[in-house]
Amino acid sequence: ASPVKSSSMLQSMKSLGTKAAAAALDWLGSNEATNILNDSTASMEFELRLAERVLASIDWSNYAARSATVWTKHQRPLPSDAKSPARLAEARSAGLEALDCGLLRLAALRFSECIRHAQPGSSDLAVAFANRSLVFKRLGCYAEAIADAEAALRLPYGDERAGKLTGRIADCQKRMSVSKSSSVSQPAAASQSLLRDFNQQLPHASAKVQLALADESRGRCLLTLEDVDVGDLLVSEPAFSAILLSNLRDSHCSACLAPCQRLLPCSDCSVVGFCSENCRDNDPVHRVECGWLAGWLDSAFNASIGRLAFATVIAAGGPVSVAQAVAKAKNFKDFESVFGSAGDYQSVLALVAGERQRESRDLAQRVAVACQMALLLSVESEANSQLDVAAPLVAALLRHLMLVPCNAHDVTALSTPPSRLTTSSSTDNGSSVDISALTIRDIGSAVYPTASLINHSCDPNVSRVTCPGLRLEIRALRPIAKGEELLDNYGLHWAVHPKQQRQESLAAQYLFDCDCVACENDWPLYDGLLALQPRWIDAIAKDDKSEVEGADKNNLYDVANFVVDPAIKAEVESTVGVVAEFVSSFSTSAPLLANELNSRFEARLLSLIRLLQRRVRRPHRWFNDAEECVKMVWSARGCLDTGGTD
Repeated sequence: ASPVKSSSMLQSMKSLGTKAAAAALDWLGSNEATNILNDSTASMEFELRLAERVLASIDWSNYAARSATVWTKHQRPLPSDAKSPARLAEARSAGLEALDCGLLRLAALRFSECIRHAQPGSSDLAVAFANRSLVFKRLGCYAEAIADAEAALRLPYGDERAGKLTGRIADCQKRMSVSKSSSVSQPAAASQSLLRDFNQQLPHASAKVQLALADESRGRCLLTLEDVDVGDLLVSEPAFSAILLSNLRDSHCSACLAPCQRLLPCSDCSVVGFCSENCRDNDPVHRVECGWLAGWLDSAFNASIGRLAFATVIAAGGPVSVAQAVAKAKNFKDFESVFGSAGDYQSVLALVAGERQRESRDLAQRVAVACQMALLLSVESEANSQLDVAAPLVAALLRHLMLVPCNAHDVTALSTPPSRLTTSSSTDNGSSVDISALTIRDIGSAVYPTASLINHSCDPNVSRVTCPGLRLEIRALRPIAKGEELLDNYGLHWAVHPKQQRQESLAAQYLFDCDCVACENDWPLYDGLLALQPRWIDAIAKDDKSEVEGADKNNLYDVANFVVDPAIKAEVESTVGVVAEFVSSFSTSAPLLANELNSRFEARLLSLIRLLQRRVRRPHRWFNDAEECVKMVWSARGCLDTGGTD
């Protein structure tokens, strides 16, 4: 069971935040702060000094002592997180109404809400399991129906009604015996790294890349040590820490982020669910955040940023381990040794946080939240409240709150509504997918230190896929020559977002001005490419001279003055046509996830991309079409998400 929480703690949290922000603003205006920020060799020194000054100003020890007393005095979580009889009754009524209307998936979600709000061991919990069992049976999810019925029978459901459940179990078992066997939702097994070589400097990267310094403005980057082919795996990295998006708590496991219809409740709060007893009993993050999640953490400094910063402390081993790590972090300019041998958490702390680009009020707000989170953590253990732990803990939380917006990655899954997923023996997981319904969906946020070293381009040369177990794979999206930089996309692509929007958004969140090739040359959006003819790399001037007065074969709109060997043109157009025909041959129920079909499709796409790279200048719609298709193929090997309602 999680520690007891108290709503009166909110008063201490609010007071602490106000005083911490004021103290931070005072120190940030001092010469000491200016000198540290201007010292290019100082990194964690800034956060540590700021934390020490703020905690000394607000009498931290008194706050920690009072909060520990309040925490143990009151025997309930915050009202917004507590199990509520009123919410249970509302959810039960809504579930029964949805069931009567045939809205089965909505009914399942509402009965899951009943399960979260019912008290452990109660008859209300038994009824909620029994109701959800009925929904699962009607959905044809017989294993889930049996599991819920058995859960209800272990509770005080009533002998007079137990016969109905035992009959349902027998009926579901009979139906399972004559149809394809199903199984209760479980998290996908964590995928193993497919890297075939070992990079001593970067353990989660291919030996084909190295860490380097691009320049003073761009900072660290990953460069290729040899020619890289399209499709090559360059990074395979487990998440250091991860959180589920709050709007998916009804349909996904809070611990492993896997989609799950049959969520199990937390015994102490009404906010989250888990796909298995293992996830429920061994989730270290929720053990601490339980009781505070909906009532405070969800709204503390941008929910996802605050929660991921908080989760990163837990993933690092807790406050004492974090304090020890911060004490060792003296000079992160020696980034090669940090990423190569200092351990994953040191790699997190070494990521760029942008403290020098932030305004004082922005920093003060983050300091306030860092102090509040440290106070929450301090009541878990007396050791956590001691100043020698609290100061580096606040410093680390402050750094997390600064680096998460610039470095965290979306956790994604290839998503299709449940009703568009049908049974097929041709795929490994027994499913075929309606291709027209496929989308790549964000399900959470995670910290991947190695992947965060890759800089942005609005025209990226790599692509990311989240695999089972929250492992991130990064592959080359096109051939990359030796010595070139790996370039990721931070969610703003030249073909989709106008240049001004990209520039403004990147500057606001990531604190840099983008000067990639797409921005420098102001490439048009995808729709603007449809009428453009290809610009051939091997084109020559029509008059057979090396130059035509005023002609420029690098100009998107100046193609009329150039010609290309007809054989080259025919080769490219023929290959484009073959791939297009292959794509169109998919019926709307084609099993995209079938390994054989997936591999054949991928091979044709990779061949086309290699050919385009040799023959055609970017940008052209052929590149976009081929790259988007191959990204979908790679995503089909990653996480499949059928969570949610239709």
